[in-house]
Amino acid sequence: MTTISEVAKAAGVSVSTVSHVLNKTRYVSPEKVKLVLESVEAIGYIPNTVARSLKLSSTGTVGLAISAISNPYFSDIICAIETECSKRGLIVFLCDTQDDPVRELELVQHLHQRRVDGIILAPSGDPKKRWTISSGPTFPVCLLTGCRTTVSTRSGRITSPQYKRSSIIS
Repeated sequence: MTTISEVAKAAGVSVSTVSHVLNKTRYVSPEKVKLVLESVEAIGYIPNTVARSLKLSSTGTVGLAISAISNPYFSDIICAIETECSKRGLIVFLCDTQDDPVRELELVQHLHQRRVDGIILAPSGDPKKRWTISSGPTFPVCLLTGCRTTVSTRSGRITSPQYKRSSIIS
């Protein structure tokens, strides 16, 4: 795998300059930008998004856990969420909980372990199968339910009866 150091060497510039060109974090002269971009293309550099997400503490991903993907009710919702996330440079990971509270909890935990920036959840229909996740740091969750469309908690806890209003995608 090609590194940013190899791009810098090929372009005859510093690693810092390559970083600024790729991330658009500082002005770099047009000549150097051209050199860097040509080197990126020539040697086939692909940015390491895992390393970038560690540095930024953000993965640019949103988990979308739907209780039944086969339910036509959700198709427009899924499309709208994906469209809005895409406009903001976010990738959506779609999961089908199959209306199973146990699977729902497993999928939410997997999404959280993969460090998605937030979860949008259409919870299973069984109100008796409520669960709680305690994650420590703040973690946005937006619940899609029949009576509430954008409700989430930023307390680091996913729980049924206590909600605070906020938004994952702002």
